[in-house]
Amino acid sequence: MRHWLSLLSLPGLAGLFPLTGLGLCLLLRTALTVAIPFAAGNFIGALTRSRPGEPAADTVLAAALVALVLGLTGGLSPLEQALAGLVRDRVDGALREELMGRALGPPTLAHLDDPAVQELVRRVWGAALLFSPGAAATGLL
Repeated sequence: MRHWLSLLSLPGLAGLFPLTGLGLCLLLRTALTVAIPFAAGNFIGALTRSRPGEPAADTVLAAALVALVLGLTGGLSPLEQALAGLVRDRVDGALREELMGRALGPPTLAHLDDPAVQELVRRVWGAALLFSPGAAATGLL
């Protein structure tokens, strides 16, 4: 049962693509968080350097940089949420699949009295509550 708690088993459960995409989104979000003060400072510097009657190309370029950074930061959230939902659903689905395999495998119902099977059932049905194993896995990322 402990293999469900391991982060190393997450790529096998959720798939490498959603995990890689989620990791890249988080990395990009971190870079953009650092870029926001830089872009804002560049914009303020361009405003203070500009003179009346001179072309304002630096100011326009700095304002475009601020808009780009803020737009990318805001646009990243839906992608992160979609990838996190995919990871969550795949982990929960793998856990439910294991539960069904264990429940339907033996010819009798005696195995359902096994404490390990009861713990697995408890965790899977707990997935219907507020927190599921998949939500916990995406929370760790």
